[in-house]
Amino acid sequence: MFHVLVTLDVNYLPPLKMLMNSLFRNNNRPFTFYLLYSRIPEIESELLKQFVERRKSISLCRFI
Repeated sequence: MFHVLVTLDVNYLPPLKMLMNSLFRNNNRPFTFYLLYSRIPEIESELLKQFVERRKSISLCRFI
């Protein structure tokens, strides 16, 4: 398993999804992403959660 720590705000969500997609498509091992963030609206947080749930080998740990 790989562990990835990402610090971000709402502006970094699109690149984060691109990073997750790339790792998911190009590796066979599971990932845990640790997110340290601020100022992410609840709707964006929910969309990110749905995005991650569609990828079974990625889990998400959020630090607010």
